Amino acid sequence: MVIDKLFRKLILLVTLLKGIGIFLIILPLIIDMWGYSETPKPVELEFIRTIPTEEQEDIFFKFPPVIAVDKDGYLYAFDPNSHHWVYKINRKGELVLTIGKQGAGPGDLYKPFLMSIRDNEMVIMDQFGFSIFDTNGRFIEKFKKFKDIMDFDVHKKKIYARINASQKLITVFDYKGKKLGEFGDIYKADLSIFKGQSREFLEGFMNSGRVMCMNDKIVYISKFFGDIKIFDYTGKCIGGYMLTIDESTVKSNKDYFFKNGEKTGGSLSATSVFYDSYIEGDRLYILNGGRKYFEVILEFNLKNMALQKEYIFYDRKNSKPIDCTARKLIVRNNREGLFFYVSIREMDEEWNSILSIYRKR
Repeated sequence: MVIDKLFRKLILLVTLLKGIGIFLIILPLIIDMWGYSETPKPVELEFIRTIPTEEQEDIFFKFPPVIAVDKDGYLYAFDPNSHHWVYKINRKGELVLTIGKQGAGPGDLYKPFLMSIRDNEMVIMDQFGFSIFDTNGRFIEKFKKFKDIMDFDVHKKKIYARINASQKLITVFDYKGKKLGEFGDIYKADLSIFKGQSREFLEGFMNSGRVMCMNDKIVYISKFFGDIKIFDYTGKCIGGYMLTIDESTVKSNKDYFFKNGEKTGGSLSATSVFYDSYIEGDRLYILNGGRKYFEVILEFNLKNMALQKEYIFYDRKNSKPIDCTARKLIVRNNREGLFFYVSIREMDEEWNSILSIYRKR
């Protein structure tokens, strides 16, 4: 009888220990699934260079430039308020080529403001429409826009755009300008609390966001609400998350758009949750995520939106957290490390607009 009781206790102990072992094995999977992560210690990025340098005279930006990088590491940049061309810049920061010239004809540009590069082709949005060049500057195609384009990205010679007036989140075009379809639900406006605003303009504004194409999916991030919607290339929504980086701003924006409104007839007023975003591999990088520093870049795991790292970048002159307005971000991981390309306007006495390059230490 005593032996039987001891045997049962032994079996119970072995079962308990086995259960603890299994739990310890699956604990990382549980953490990964739920996306748990404490706020990581900020990582200081190593400053590499600015473009242009103080001595460089063939490149100039009056305002923070729109930027892109091709698969060979060449940079492309233009000033969205004054340029009618695109700079092509090598890894050393030297000007290689100027693409486009002022005008409205084939191969011309007039104040471009959006750009995407894919498969050695560069798609540029200017005041007249879309222009397509190869990365050596050869003109390929041009077609006029019909509504305001808020953002776009390209994949397999198709343009995926967030259009101001569309009643769907994303509209798809080919390189001839033919509309191929649209998908995704938008936030609907309550016109009764917004005096003097059209539905088209109001819903276009409140649904502003970033469109980013990956190999097998499209990611959209809301500018004012921080929600992330993921679609496959048939237009089916296959997932969604919520950025939890500035919850007070999100709440304030929701109160404004859905509760308080703008009854004075004045201009619309809401605060962006982030300035820019970029996807590299399975990581989502967010520029300026409502943190305590002047400028930060947050790295999230796209599989579960767990916060992985927080990066801060420093002033090139004084080695202190930079006081600037950062507007555009590109992140590239190559054999030399993880590089961050940041479009900046320095808030000093000179108000320089530059492209700064940093590397993870």
